[in-house]
Amino acid sequence: MVDDGLAGFVYRSGRWEFQEEPLERFVRWALEEQLVPVEVLPRYRRVYRVVDGEQRRFRRDQWWTSRRSIADQDKHEAMRQRQKAARAERKARQKEQEEAAERRRQELEEQERARKAEEAERRRLQREEEARVRLEEAQRGWAEEDARRERERVEREARLAPRASRA
Repeated sequence: MVDDGLAGFVYRSGRWEFQEEPLERFVRWALEEQLVPVEVLPRYRRVYRVVDGEQRRFRRDQWWTSRRSIADQDKHEAMRQRQKAARAERKARQKEQEEAAERRRQELEEQERARKAEEAERRRLQREEEARVRLEEAQRGWAEEDARRERERVEREARLAPRASRA
């Protein structure tokens, strides 16, 4: 029996599996070129096999196998590469979306900062205007008070003037 070195690729599981065949059949297949040696792609070099009731892991770089198994390995690898490219594209698209969302968030924050700055400036100008109005009112009040005092002084002097001229 040939129980090592002969394998078939199982597309569904995406791995090589050991096959056991009588030596006579193996030799006939090899002579008829139904079996050919194949280099195993790095991803598929680990092979599992039950030995004495335990599952063990082996590494194989080369097998004797059929052309169909070689085609299945290549087809599986192409499918994996497409999946990997699709995953990378999804990640890139997700990253792009996250970056766009971050840019939008930063723009909104900047707009909010600008709005708050404008609001603060508007309030500052309003306070300045209110302070200016209060100051003008106070100045008018002071001017009115000064004018009232001046009138009172003039009136007092006018009342005192006739007395001073009599004396």
